[in-house]
Amino acid sequence: MTAETVAPGVSDAPGALAEWRRGWPVVLAAGIGYGTGGAMILLMAGLFIKPMRDALGWSTSAVAIAPIVSLVWALCYPFSGWAIDRIGSRRAGIAGALGLAVCFAALGLLPISQTMLFTMAALLGVFASLTAVPTYTRAVASWFRRGVGLAFGITLSGSALVTIFATPFTGTMIAQHGWRAGFLTMAGITLLIGLPVILLFYRERTQDGAAGATAAGVTAAPVAAPISGATIGEALRDARFWLYFFAFAIACVPLGGFVGHLQPMLADKGFPLATALSLGVMYALSISFGKVVVGILLDRLWSFGVAAGVTMLAGLGAVGLASAGAGTPLPLIAAMLFVIGTGQGAEGDFVAYFALRSFGMRAFATIVGLLGMMSTVGLAIGAFLFSQIFDRTGSYVLACGIGAGCLLLSGVMLVATGVADRRRGAVRG
Repeated sequence: MTAETVAPGVSDAPGALAEWRRGWPVVLAAGIGYGTGGAMILLMAGLFIKPMRDALGWSTSAVAIAPIVSLVWALCYPFSGWAIDRIGSRRAGIAGALGLAVCFAALGLLPISQTMLFTMAALLGVFASLTAVPTYTRAVASWFRRGVGLAFGITLSGSALVTIFATPFTGTMIAQHGWRAGFLTMAGITLLIGLPVILLFYRERTQDGAAGATAAGVTAAPVAAPISGATIGEALRDARFWLYFFAFAIACVPLGGFVGHLQPMLADKGFPLATALSLGVMYALSISFGKVVVGILLDRLWSFGVAAGVTMLAGLGAVGLASAGAGTPLPLIAAMLFVIGTGQGAEGDFVAYFALRSFGMRAFATIVGLLGMMSTVGLAIGAFLFSQIFDRTGSYVLACGIGAGCLLLSGVMLVATGVADRRRGAVRG
């Protein structure tokens, strides 16, 4: 049976305030778990490049672990999603946090070699896939119905909030005690902050509303099997899945390019370093803004229109950025980057929200894993594509133009998905 509306598999449908009274600890725990999990690796991996390169005498490519982590993470997404749907997101989150902590500790304590570093990077990618969007949105979806978009947005903002304190703390430890201390610090953050919060407060809700695991000292029944939604086979036969699949992947190509090349792109347009750094901070804030505010809009307006509108606005921002130069007013540049960053922040919301809306809870994590895999691949392709275009043309103008086309095309595909969804509802009605 295919779910046609946001239905977390819970028998009652409480008001939004009642949902938040019951479910806020789970959202808080999910946000902290997400922020101290795999997301933390990619956001902080750059801190280690120069210290490791200087201490070991290796090249930049030899010490950069983020590409390996991202690739393995993307490839593991469908398999980790399948596992999450069967063992429950709480167990998956605990296993992932423990695995990450062990890998960080190994990097901080064991003799280092190129093989060891890349092996640990691959293992980090495996465990990161258990601490990502499919894990932490699954339990949140079981507690929320009317406010699920906002709940997803707050959950996925956990990465930015954790990074605010984790980045300077880890950076200070690296500066004072070396890169190994940085990895031990990350192990401590995951083990001493993320894991206890997951153990105490993170759990799925069963059909009768009880907690699906021991939380805050209260023992409850095991997690019940989801009662509604499409199987993975039914989802793969649904045209909406493939429209989502390609729409999100196409949108993530330029978004990966912008996030990976923002500073050099602004420098290429003649902006001084201080201005470029300030715009970079604003861009990061707009990503968090997109996660939360777009989540609220998804709960209140036609969700497909919201997704298409945000994506197309990001495309228009890319069009403007392609033609901008040092003489372009700074507020206009900031506005362009703001709509692009908002679109990037909203993409995580879109993947989880539309998977839940269209396919329900039965195979939720598996479906999110498949969609997330293509989105992650799109981000990696975008970063590589922007590099290649710059190397061949000497500027980012063509890259911005192609990125704008991808975002506008993705918006059109999301509108088409909404039309297909309405027609499907009309036929079923």
